[in-house]
Amino acid sequence: MSNQSEKVDFARLAACSVLKDVLYSGAFSNESAAKHLSNPELEARDRAFASAMIYGTLSRLPLIDAWLEKLSARPFEKLDPWMQSVLRLGVWQVKFSYAVPEHTAVDESVKLIRHLSGERATSYVNAILRSLIRETPHIPSKKMQAYELGLSTELYGLFRHWYGDETAKQIALAALESPTTQTVRMDLRRASEIEAWLATEEAQGLEAQAASWPEAAFNINLAGKSLDELAGYKAGLFTAQSSSAMLSGSLLPPELLEKEDVRVIDLCSAPGGKIGHLAERLSPKARLIACDVSASRLELVREFMESRNHKNVEYYVLDASKPLPFADDFDLVLCDVPCSGLGLLARRPEIRLRVSYESIERLKILQAAILQEASSLVAPGAWLYYTTCTINPDENSGQIRTFLDSKKGQAFDLENLRLELPAALMQTYDTSAERNELGGDVSLLAHRDGSDGFYLCRLRKSLRE
Repeated sequence: MSNQSEKVDFARLAACSVLKDVLYSGAFSNESAAKHLSNPELEARDRAFASAMIYGTLSRLPLIDAWLEKLSARPFEKLDPWMQSVLRLGVWQVKFSYAVPEHTAVDESVKLIRHLSGERATSYVNAILRSLIRETPHIPSKKMQAYELGLSTELYGLFRHWYGDETAKQIALAALESPTTQTVRMDLRRASEIEAWLATEEAQGLEAQAASWPEAAFNINLAGKSLDELAGYKAGLFTAQSSSAMLSGSLLPPELLEKEDVRVIDLCSAPGGKIGHLAERLSPKARLIACDVSASRLELVREFMESRNHKNVEYYVLDASKPLPFADDFDLVLCDVPCSGLGLLARRPEIRLRVSYESIERLKILQAAILQEASSLVAPGAWLYYTTCTINPDENSGQIRTFLDSKKGQAFDLENLRLELPAALMQTYDTSAERNELGGDVSLLAHRDGSDGFYLCRLRKSLRE
């Protein structure tokens, strides 16, 4: 289909392939990007540009699609997926890229659609993008208020309902800024090796430096490099994880750290970051159980744990919302439940396109069931952790309030994790925007706290039976 004398731009081709994967096959943008951006034709600079196109286009898609629906002579949703993807990338380059001249955006989009769909498709792409350059279609102001923030009107309405107008706007604006650095969790058991690595040329090229919080967190600037090609990563010195997600492994009661034969179960363990953190911090004699509803994702957890030489782990494919097949009870039960993911919009922009009120309501039923089942596994005097990567109060403190009012929940007390937060986090942490205030749980917001939006709650079961 392509004109062999005309070389297609591999960065744009990779970005277009990721966009199509995400929007038509339900792929996660980070996983699809890792696959397509590994093309040896791509240099680090090309990968960085492709990433900017992917995350920029997905973040701005509500507005991009609104413009394209007005510009397209044919119903936009009925166009070929390749055509839709090329046009979306082209609009982002025309309207939002500071680095791409308008004529280059048009010319490269025409080359790309010629490569993917043939000559007949080129005139349509050319006409739409040139029409956009001449005049931006009008969008009603009520819709534009949400679209300019990268949100659907429904999602922006939910943010405003949860947090009020000003905080909702700040949350949305922060989600439009894709992170410039990757946060990693250092394996603090290997302090001398980490110190040696930090002095290497690799670490200096990555501009590796300690994050504000917690202790194990470092920021690195990948600049188009892949994490898994780094020598420090291959050696197991660090693992990709946000500062927020490190909190559940960082804020452990001293009793758990001191107990040699501690029993731990992670009921929703994929992709493995949290149970990996627990394996680093707890006794080498700890009994760890990793569970997930997806066999393929649990296998990834197994591969990750084995790559880090964690051998004291058992693996179970199971649905944690159903009765659980364990006769023993546990010192720590971790429920990192499926959630709307709205704390991850900057790193996983496609989430904004998949979340609706109805999808959240379905998740809430699942979350509540997992909490109830998980509570049955907690030993007297032991702990239940509930975490999400969403900023929706109804999935967070609302779930805990409902659980504590239930029959099983009455055996548990909420511990005050806010007293244990890292000092640097305490300087920004503010509870004034919260709804369903409980007084001991932790809700992080990206624009305020400098990491992903995240929720963490620690419950302790009474010694009374």
